[in-house]
Amino acid sequence: MTNRLPETREEYTAWSLEWNGRFRTTYQMYLTIRTEMLDVLKQWIMFTVEQYPDLVTVERSKAGTNYKVWIAGVELLQFSCLQHADLFRVLQDSPGVTHKVKSYAIQTNTTFRF
Repeated sequence: MTNRLPETREEYTAWSLEWNGRFRTTYQMYLTIRTEMLDVLKQWIMFTVEQYPDLVTVERSKAGTNYKVWIAGVELLQFSCLQHADLFRVLQDSPGVTHKVKSYAIQTNTTFRF
């Protein structure tokens, strides 16, 4: 990650406009390979939770095995609850963070012919 992560509310606004819809697709593979950069991202998420919890949204899978994190409306990554339990605990225990549960319904398009 070569771009500096925001630290002020104004920087979060500009960052959101720049990265909305692009952050996950741009950095997902890179962060999977470069674990030290993933640690930097997690520390920044924790900083954001502490300073601006209203900018953070967590969407947990209904099964409770994974969760996605959004900051300022920008989808960051999907994390495993087991592998990243430390971050999940911080997100879960922080008042002001928006929590959602995602239900993945299976849709079928079945046509019966007689």
